[in-house]
Amino acid sequence: EEEEEEEADEEEMVVDNTDIITSDEGEEERANVVDGPADTYERMQSFRKLSVNLCQRLEVFALKEPAQLTKRCHGVGPADEVWSVLCHKDELHSICNEKYMEPHGREYRASRQNSPEPRATLIDWMQDVCWAEKLHRETFHLAIDYVDRVMAKGPAMGMIIPIRNYQLLGTTAIFLAAKYEEIYPPKVEDVVQYTDNACTVHQVRELELVILKVLEWELNVITPLHWTHLFLELLTGTPRESSGVSSRVTLLPQSEDGFWSEDGPEELPATSGTCNREEFVYLANVVDAVILHSECRKYTNRTLAAAVMYSVFDADETIEQVTGLSMREKNVREAVEWVQPITLYVESHQEPRTSLPALEGIRPDAVHTIQQHRSVASMVKNLHEVIEGVVELRAQLTLEKETRQRSAAIILPQ
Repeated sequence: EEEEEEEADEEEMVVDNTDIITSDEGEEERANVVDGPADTYERMQSFRKLSVNLCQRLEVFALKEPAQLTKRCHGVGPADEVWSVLCHKDELHSICNEKYMEPHGREYRASRQNSPEPRATLIDWMQDVCWAEKLHRETFHLAIDYVDRVMAKGPAMGMIIPIRNYQLLGTTAIFLAAKYEEIYPPKVEDVVQYTDNACTVHQVRELELVILKVLEWELNVITPLHWTHLFLELLTGTPRESSGVSSRVTLLPQSEDGFWSEDGPEELPATSGTCNREEFVYLANVVDAVILHSECRKYTNRTLAAAVMYSVFDADETIEQVTGLSMREKNVREAVEWVQPITLYVESHQEPRTSLPALEGIRPDAVHTIQQHRSVASMVKNLHEVIEGVVELRAQLTLEKETRQRSAAIILPQ
């Protein structure tokens, strides 16, 4: 009798989840997303797996760090190991496989005939919510990463997010990213109110557990914005001590999981970034426009950020030193070629503004860290016009490239 009651309870939990996650594989695979006694053990195994994978990659594929990074790793660890951890972690988390380009089933593929596509519409709405709640740019980009990884990994786990639940997924991703990134995250009720009753607080909390399980609790991701900020800091900033008090940090002891250690506690200087804020805002706007397009997931986050740097700054050798990626690499050239039309579109349609907008409750020197909606920084307010404008510009650049190639192939008679 007790076993029958337990089975009945499990079936009831599965039914509750079917309103959020649908599966083509049946009830058995839906049950996999239900939190259970093994959850804590599975979570530990996920962290352990990531740590071991990083350790193995460090032993086999040590990467040469940019020269500028060496000056900024005092007290953190060897610069080459810090750089290798960043790059290998990015490769482990990035979705850059062709099979992930359309992971949403027939319903999604049919909807892509419309413009803008559902993913772009969802991202645009999430950006608006982050702007309204004055959330940081990192929070927005983390939320986008959660959405993309859930939709990429879901089908392999027998789960498909229907289009009618995209807003629920976006709401939950924002709520989860805000709890991870923000000091004072908004309440779940505050985020749900932007859905116009499309979802409930209960649904968000229920899906939150599902997302954590699908992502294997790996929430600390290096997004394209993180990489862009790092590259810009290495390119234009210089480390300096701030007026803050130095923090005394005891580093982790050396372990088999791939972490390094230093003898005794280390005095770490409190530093602050010195890159130009206007340049950072412009690059962030370009990255925001880039991630609107689902094709961005063909590249790692580091490659995507490097492509933005190459397309904005006309200094290939310097950018190579900062990013560690060369234009001689085929995937880097392809990424730059793909990003170029988006960069040109943002540059030609950005809102002329002499200063950043004032935000109530935000210090003037921190406004640039708050996520802006696309309509604030661009003269084009309609998402459909943005997507179509980039498509037209891409076609124009492709035609010009083909014309140059044909001209170069002509052999003039002597």
